Amino acid sequence: MRASYRSLMFVALIGTAAAVPAYAQSGGGDAAMSTYAACPTKPSQADTDAAHGAYMAGKGSFDEADYTTAINYFKDAYHRDCTKHELLVIIARAYELQGNRREAVHALETYLDRVPTAPDADTQRKHIANLKREIADQPSATPSATAAPSATASAIPSATAAPIPSATVSASPAPEPLPAQTPSHSIAPWIVVGIGGAALITGAVLYAVGSSNVSSSETDCPAPSHTGPNCTSSDASSGNSGRSLETVGVVAGSVGIAAVAGGLIWHFMEPTSSGPQQTGRPLVVPQVAPGYAGVGVLGRF
Repeated sequence: MRASYRSLMFVALIGTAAAVPAYAQSGGGDAAMSTYAACPTKPSQADTDAAHGAYMAGKGSFDEADYTTAINYFKDAYHRDCTKHELLVIIARAYELQGNRREAVHALETYLDRVPTAPDADTQRKHIANLKREIADQPSATPSATAAPSATASAIPSATAAPIPSATVSASPAPEPLPAQTPSHSIAPWIVVGIGGAALITGAVLYAVGSSNVSSSETDCPAPSHTGPNCTSSDASSGNSGRSLETVGVVAGSVGIAAVAGGLIWHFMEPTSSGPQQTGRPLVVPQVAPGYAGVGVLGRF
């Protein structure tokens, strides 16, 4: 009898273990939302590089509509570099396409809490309000019914598709591609080239002015005696200042040539960058959903 009781308990435990993940995945009950840790310290360069790798892996899964895998990669990227708050918008988009609106709302609310002055803040607030209306309108919807609304609507007559709002059908196009990474050089070498070019031009002007003064002085005070009926003290002074300007012009021009050459060599020898240096440039993408239309900002990561 004791052995039979233990067997029943074992079977019950196995059943519970199998049911809990499915219940949590369906968004039923009070399933805990995802947690996004705060950012107490600045990530290291190694953390940033690792986050970029995770993001690129997630982008590949996202483009293949494997949103569960994409979400895991994006969350790992944000965990490694918690300064890339734009990842929360991308996570929310993946959750929305997966059909998990509650997690999408949670990710967007976390984004607004951490970046309240974001350029797309108003758009995201409207999106959150829209998603909450959808949740309220379909409290018993299952992931299988919401994960691919456009496919469901196209597979059944319009009369039977009434429970799904028509705006939802039009708001479910193929997901927009996430921002790709374009290798690029830094601007620093060109700054050096510009400074060198300015120095070269300045040197040429100084040398030309000095040469003109020397030529004028030697006309009135010919060499080698530098004397003559028209030679005055101002001619001598002009000749001396002209030679000084020639010297300064040669030095400035030489420095300019060296700077231009060095900047060009730096530019062509510098390795290209394809990620962390471009984080400040947002990508504006259209967003359409039931009840509103606007744009969102996805950061280049």
